[in-house]
Amino acid sequence: MKNDLVKLVLGLLVLLFGGTAEELLPDFGGVGFPILLSATAFYSPRRELVEVALFAIAAGAWEDALSALPAVTSVSFFLAVAVLVHWLPAKFWVALWAFPAYQLWLSLWGAGGATGLFSRMLIALPVALLTLAVIGAVLHVLERKAAVDAH
Repeated sequence: MKNDLVKLVLGLLVLLFGGTAEELLPDFGGVGFPILLSATAFYSPRRELVEVALFAIAAGAWEDALSALPAVTSVSFFLAVAVLVHWLPAKFWVALWAFPAYQLWLSLWGAGGATGLFSRMLIALPVALLTLAVIGAVLHVLERKAAVDAH
């Protein structure tokens, strides 16, 4: 029970600070740092599917609210990424390609426009790699310090 409460508080803090950092950090060529998407990908193989789905829905809703996107734009994509990363064996590669695919997803919803889509997708790959590495390391340390058990 204590472990579940610690995971909940940690998840809420990640949502709060991750969303804030996404808004405060500069964009590169129209591509921001995918902190909430990276946190979703990080938690996906480490938690039960229900926990992963709830975190993905919360992170996607927070992303939509902060970015003024239509209500289910990020929620649907984050949920799909969470399930894929949870079930597929090549978890890192799925997570790495999720952010360029997110740029495509946003263009289909009309967010960001179709102009420069290819360049945004190319820029998104190294940005995602950097963000996944940093967020993964930070969340791993936070989980160890909070004594959170994975699965």
